[in-house]
Amino acid sequence: MNRCLHCHKPCGTHAIFCETCRDSLLVRHSSLSTAERVSSPTPSGESDYVTQGSEPSPPAFVKQPGLKRIPPRMRLMLITLAIIAVLSCTADAILLVVNSQRHRQNNLSATITASTAQPSAFDTPLVPIRGHGPISGKGTPTTSLAGTTPKAGSTSTAGIGNPRLMLSSSQLTFHYVQGNTQPISQSVILQSGDSSAFTWHIQGGSIPSWLTIEPLQGAISARNIGQIGVSVQVSQVPPGTYATALSISGTTGTGEPLQNSPQTLTVTLTVQPPCIFQAAPTTLTFTSSLLQPNPPGQTLTMNTSGNCAASVNWTASTDAAWVQLSSSSGIDTGSGSSISVTIHARGMLVGTYTAHIALVATDSNGAAVPVKPQSITVTLNVTA
Repeated sequence: MNRCLHCHKPCGTHAIFCETCRDSLLVRHSSLSTAERVSSPTPSGESDYVTQGSEPSPPAFVKQPGLKRIPPRMRLMLITLAIIAVLSCTADAILLVVNSQRHRQNNLSATITASTAQPSAFDTPLVPIRGHGPISGKGTPTTSLAGTTPKAGSTSTAGIGNPRLMLSSSQLTFHYVQGNTQPISQSVILQSGDSSAFTWHIQGGSIPSWLTIEPLQGAISARNIGQIGVSVQVSQVPPGTYATALSISGTTGTGEPLQNSPQTLTVTLTVQPPCIFQAAPTTLTFTSSLLQPNPPGQTLTMNTSGNCAASVNWTASTDAAWVQLSSSSGIDTGSGSSISVTIHARGMLVGTYTAHIALVATDSNGAAVPVKPQSITVTLNVTA
């Protein structure tokens, strides 16, 4: 059983107030809504009461319908966001101005550096042309000595460095295969590191008979270079490898040795025999009888030697019907070749017979290869 909180009487319903108290409260609430008591401060501190039937005084602040007041916390948040946005825009503008100014300064520095590192052709000092007086007049393009005709055996240059002897190459190599054309001549360039004038010479007594040097000495003027021609004479040189070292010395105009002087020039010559196709043995001899007309066969071996190509093609033929070859052609790749030679003497009379095997060889390019021997003699002796 529940008890009413207002009248403290037993209440049979599951509510806070009983039905009687609830009805009286509803009536009282409706009466208060029709006649509200409004108090307003007076100078004496007392309150005035407005009874039913009198007009209440208008409040000091009347809330307009449709307008909502922003909460103070939300207003503070919006103000903070606005301040942050303004500060961010200001910082971006400052960074943009600084980067633009820095980029402009970098471009200006690069322009100044390029103009300093690459002077104009009109600012180059004038150089007199050989055979003419110096060129005068500001703004006239210059002409270097490279455009003039140098003396025989020398070529103009404009090297800058130390007064030392310099060679374009310290080693020359010549290859020659007997029977071919002579090797092409080569040359060595001499010059001074600072393009100053100097003299040079090759010490005698060290030049072999197969080597030709022209010239053996010379004088190089300032801003010029010298040239030494080197050639070989190999017609009488047997196969083999030959080498010699030449000593080249240089001195300045005052007679003092150049730095790195003397210099050593090494010349190497390699002479190789020509490609040769060889066969062995050079003769074949067979003996047969009337009771045994076909003797056992024999082997003819062939190989290449000398400076041969990757492969050699060969052919073999005979001038007698009673001589039979197991193969009439082949290719030798360096490992050698062989054929079997047999005799068919049935019906031949007693006596001595002679035949020949001819060999022909060519390289992979179709050029003829010497054959030793070109013909192999075959002898047959028929006995009773």
